[in-house]
Amino acid sequence: MIIRLILLTVLTYFLASVNSSMLISRNVFQNDVSHALSYSRMFELHNRRGVIYLVAAEFFKALLVVLIGGLCLRGPGFASVGKLTAVLIALLAQAYPFFNGFRPYRNVVWPALLLLMYDWRVCLICVVVFAVVVIVTRVVSFGACAAAAAFPILSVIFGEWWLKIILSLLCAFVIFYIYRSGLKRLLAKRTPSRRENGPPAETADTESAE
Repeated sequence: MIIRLILLTVLTYFLASVNSSMLISRNVFQNDVSHALSYSRMFELHNRRGVIYLVAAEFFKALLVVLIGGLCLRGPGFASVGKLTAVLIALLAQAYPFFNGFRPYRNVVWPALLLLMYDWRVCLICVVVFAVVVIVTRVVSFGACAAAAAFPILSVIFGEWWLKIILSLLCAFVIFYIYRSGLKRLLAKRTPSRRENGPPAETADTESAE
């Protein structure tokens, strides 16, 4: 079991750390970029074709991550635990990606794809929560954190095993950690003593993604 857990951790971490936007730009479009590209930047450089390639690459990467988790931790009830463990490690790879100098990717599409592979019901509800919060507040960080907070709540509602509830809480914590800087800037902006000199508020149009 320990060997399988180590194998799961190593495989899913390095797979999730792979920067799809850089690989596509360099190998498909022969554009020698040196950093991760957001979806909007991908559209500017490579039009819709680049975005489609990027979504497809992230989709299959998330599929492989979850499949590895299910295969590494097999047994009655453990396959789903392995899948959720892989989701957690993939989110940690988003927070500290090896192939990006351990600088985080603020990418809301990647967690959504991981949830889709894990449980489409949870994914659908979290996407709705995210969309509603972003429409109301126009802040992607708030939407991402609200959707993350909904994950463990949904695990309880669906009657999941206590170990999976703990893993879902850890996933939510990682999302909060990734977006902590955006939340801090927004809180500082809303502080009366810094309202005039604070940094500009982060909106849905300025949030970066891989």
